[in-house]
Amino acid sequence: MSSNQKPTVPSSLINQVLPLLDRFGFDREAFLSELGFSGNHIQQDLITLEQLFALAQKGREMVDIPFMGLVIGSNYNLSTFGMAGMSALTQQTLGDCLKVGARFAEHICPAIAVNWVEHGDMVGLRLEENFALGEFDTNVAEVFFSSLYENFLYLTNNEHSLHSVQFTFKAPKYAQIYEQYFKCDINYHADHTEFLIPRHLMDFPLYLANIDTARKAENQFYSLAPDSVSLLLLSRIKKLIKVKIADSPGIKVQYIGDELGMSGRTLRRRLSEIGTCPTEMIEQVKKELAIQSLKQVDSSITEISYALDFSDSSAFCKTFKKWTGLAPTDFRQSYLEKEAYEANIEAVEEYLDNESDFTREAYNLIMKINNGDSSSAGRVQ
Repeated sequence: MSSNQKPTVPSSLINQVLPLLDRFGFDREAFLSELGFSGNHIQQDLITLEQLFALAQKGREMVDIPFMGLVIGSNYNLSTFGMAGMSALTQQTLGDCLKVGARFAEHICPAIAVNWVEHGDMVGLRLEENFALGEFDTNVAEVFFSSLYENFLYLTNNEHSLHSVQFTFKAPKYAQIYEQYFKCDINYHADHTEFLIPRHLMDFPLYLANIDTARKAENQFYSLAPDSVSLLLLSRIKKLIKVKIADSPGIKVQYIGDELGMSGRTLRRRLSEIGTCPTEMIEQVKKELAIQSLKQVDSSITEISYALDFSDSSAFCKTFKKWTGLAPTDFRQSYLEKEAYEANIEAVEEYLDNESDFTREAYNLIMKINNGDSSSAGRVQ
């Protein structure tokens, strides 16, 4: 990626879900036109992150579905990701497939980082924000995990289940829909956002395995992908911020620039090209550290405020509520209580009764409920 080139994502991420607008009765050509595109699909191969989030915001305004991320992600099959998807599909085992997907993810969408994790009898992928996604953080997690889930079911012939799904955010009003959709344990206020499978499924053989095809597809993906310099810059800056805050919470932009061998002005310009700024990255790290600290009962609110360089606990509480929608004390209490949300058909129907026709239609889509199919459990008319 050159210094004057903004990070991009495959236009297939949008084109794959444009037919949803037809389903909901909207004119997709008019939708794209309002955002500077012509025709009824995006014709160029790549779009910028700015364009992606503009499209997402416009779609949210048109079709107000609280769990829209699930609807979008459930439409993403491996072919949506081109050569990256082909390489993942032709790996030897499911574990190899997930590990390859983690390597590709940041190249496909620079706003996120994905890492392979192992915890006792479970393994999987951890999703992290490279910079603050703001109001889209929940939606991005939904998109990523529902896409993973649909492809997990495809690759395992619908014969296996997830171990669990972990979300760092609080349970939404539609939490029961998560339970019905993923069919596994769902944990909220978790330490990390993770998609986990039973460890024994790491060795599940993929029926399209072909090591030569997998290698060729991976090489072709990297030959066509933008230069990874800017992506590495994001990861390095985040690590520098974490180290510096641990030593001295009053981190300055100049410190980051000095460590990277560039002026503060150059650093701001480089990050602006990626779609963020030093202040946003510092805030994102502070948010993550605040959440981790609040899960430890031996740290007071005042101590956490001081450690993160807030002027006082009141300023910290105000900022934390902006980040999470909860006051720090409420967040800690909710985390400690670990409220359980279990799937309940009546509760789902009660929720949907108060939502729009779009939301009910979206529920039917993700649950694979077709009109006239009386055999589908939890069907909502």
